[in-house]
This record gives sequence, structure tokens and C-alpha cells, in this order.
Amino acid sequence: MPAGSSREGPGEPPSSGARPRGSQPEGDAGSRRAHILGASREREPAAEPPGGGSNCRVAPPSPPKSGWRQRPGTRGGAGRTDGSGGRRAGGAGTIPWLPPPPPPLDVEAASFPFGSVSERARGQSTHVLRRSKTRAERRPPKVETPREGLEPGSVVVTQQAVDASFSPVFEQMVLGKRVVQRTDLDQELAQELMQCATDLPEFPTVLAKTMCTSDFYEGQGRLDGALCSYTEKDKQEYLRAAHAAGVRNIEMESSVLAAMCSACGIPVAVVCVTLLNRLDGDQVSSPHDVLVKYQQRPQRLVSHFIKKRLAATGTLKA
Repeated sequence: MPAGSSREGPGEPPSSGARPRGSQPEGDAGSRRAHILGASREREPAAEPPGGGSNCRVAPPSPPKSGWRQRPGTRGGAGRTDGSGGRRAGGAGTIPWLPPPPPPLDVEAASFPFGSVSERARGQSTHVLRRSKTRAERRPPKVETPREGLEPGSVVVTQQAVDASFSPVFEQMVLGKRVVQRTDLDQELAQELMQCATDLPEFPTVLAKTMCTSDFYEGQGRLDGALCSYTEKDKQEYLRAAHAAGVRNIEMESSVLAAMCSACGIPVAVVCVTLLNRLDGDQVSSPHDVLVKYQQRPQRLVSHFIKKRLAATGTLKA
């Protein structure tokens, strides 16, 4: 049997260096017991047990690191050591401290190696989608500018659809050739919609031009895309030029609709609602419930127009 063991085989005399079962080593047994239980009173150190074992040494508990928290349901005190002087895992002597919880994940700064895309629109949306998925997290400094443009939630009845150079045309490639079509809208229909707007004074409605672009980011002068080849000053100059040309709304559909309906002789009107003043910034910051109310405003105007038309023909009572 190894030295220091208290178990002997049946009928075997105690080996040299081993003490008989139940015997106490030299020294005060009471002070030895108090030492194991973590008492702090002064006493003479207990003698080493025969055989040179060190299983009775006690290492003081290490103080917790800054920010660490105590493990619930555990008790403190000195830990036990194994034969080599190292701390045993588990048991009542385990230091009852846990590391601090990790900081919350910053979703804005985090990058994820996967993505999911769901898109149903024309080919130009692929260009927009690529920029949306790869845009850098840049926050350009806000430039204070005089109050111009429309307030968010304003309804715009389109007088004329124009392209990014403020021309009332729509360009399309057909059989490798550039085809240019006019983007004229029905002016009588637009005026009739404006007349209906007077019955809905709870939100502002204006008659103005709508600029139709083929890109959501650079095509509309935004600074928050993945690529940007101009400055805030360049953007402001372009938007002010559009404002001077009569543009009060920017989107990506009106010129296609106007060109098709004009070519087919179908009266058409375009009614939109503004979500932000682009002279103030590029991001939509209104709460979701406010945006829901905004998007209902064009529907309310158009539904009111339909009811008046039906009432005028006797199909629907006013």
C-alpha cells in the first residue's frame, strides 16, 4: 500500500510510515480540526502526518476578480487540495464566484456570415438589393440646412413624372436601341384629385412633380449606401436643384406607369405620400404606427375620389 494510506489488507501489519486507523498525529487535534474548518485563531502548526502526505494543507480562497459575481446556492470558505497541493474541482471548497456576464450584442456593429433575401420586383431592384445588403455602417455628419421641402406625411398628386435629370421622359432599351417615351399624366384627373383633397383637410396635399429614378441610393442622392462618390454638399446642391425644378417627391415607378398609359391612351394619375424630408436626411425615423397612418392617406384620397365619381354617375349615393 502507498505511504499515507489508512487502509490495510486483512491480517497485514501496518506498513512502515502508516499510522493505525483512528490514531491522531502528533500535535493538538482540536487546533488541527479548527485549522481545517477555516478558524483564524493563532496556534502552533500541526505536525506533518507520517509518510510525508500533504493532504491536510489548506490553501486560502482567492479573492474574486473585479466585476465577478457570487454563485448562488454555494458557500465560501477555504477549498480542499489534492495530494499535489492543487485545488480539487467541486466540493464545498470551490470558490463561489462566476465571471461577469458578457456585454449585450451590438447588432449594428455585428457581422453575420449568412443572409436571407425575398424580393418580388423588376430588375432594377436587384441593384438596390445588392447595395442594401453590402452597405457600410457610415453615419455622415448632419449638416444644418434651412427648412425647405415637405413635411413627412404630405400627400403629393403628381403633375408630371420626370427622370433624374428632371426631364419628362422614360428611356428604355428595345432590341439594343434606346427608345424614349413621354411621361405625361392626365391633368384633368390630377385637378379632380386636388379638388377631393379639400374635403380631407387633416393632412396636407400638394400638386407637384415626381422624380422617378432607377436606383434607391446614388440615383436619389443618398449617402448611406455601400458606394458613394459625392459629398453632403453635392447632395444638397442636387436636391435643391430638383426642388427648384418643381420636384416634391422621389420614387422609382411613376415614369414607367406614365409612359405605358400615355402610349396606350389610358388616363392615369399618381398619388404618393412623403415619408421624410430629404433635405434633412436619408433615413426614415418615424415610428411604425405613424408610418401606417401616412400610407393610408393616399388611399383615403383615392377612395374618396372613387366615391365621388360613383355618386356623380348615380351608381353610389353620396
